[in-house]
Amino acid sequence: MFVLSTRSLSTRFGFVNSAIATTLTQRNFSDSRTLYQNNFTNSIREVSNVIKRRFEDGKMARIAKPAPNWEAKAVVGGDVKTLSLKDFASKYLVMVFYPLDFTFVCPTELIAFSDRVQEFRDINTEVVGISCDSHHAHIAWDKIPKNQGGLGGIKIPLIADLKKEITRRYGCLFEETGHPFRGTFIIDDKGTLRVAHINDTEIGNYKE
Repeated sequence: MFVLSTRSLSTRFGFVNSAIATTLTQRNFSDSRTLYQNNFTNSIREVSNVIKRRFEDGKMARIAKPAPNWEAKAVVGGDVKTLSLKDFASKYLVMVFYPLDFTFVCPTELIAFSDRVQEFRDINTEVVGISCDSHHAHIAWDKIPKNQGGLGGIKIPLIADLKKEITRRYGCLFEETGHPFRGTFIIDDKGTLRVAHINDTEIGNYKE
């Protein structure tokens, strides 16, 4: 005759309850993981769809495609004006993105473009500098002499992309800091984007 003691039953049922609890925990974990994976997949799919729509509607820059239009305040010869891509129709345009006003590398590269601006204009090309600073910051920086870290009267327009719309459309925004990477974009006289060159903030733009 087989006899189970109370202790034996308790031990056995305790083991069963523990096993059931473990199984339920594993099932809940599995369900949670599946839910997380589904949510993650849906999020990635949605982001991909947003990017795809932006490419398709021309909001994001693409090589060999019409460059996304833009309009913003700019400092031109010390004055504040509103410029847009359309103002450079029938000309080549070099768009030079840089991280911030009042920084060390930025004035040297912008001044280098400024010093050779006539060479660009001789070949039907204009150059603009773009950052996410305000036009007030551009003016203040431009008034500082070159030997003190300023621009000292720059000869190229400085675009104030305060809302970061231009920088983001051209894929040049460093989202973690909210500042542009260093980038050089060339748009031809038909409005087509021909060159897109983006560098880390530690590497300067090229004027050649």
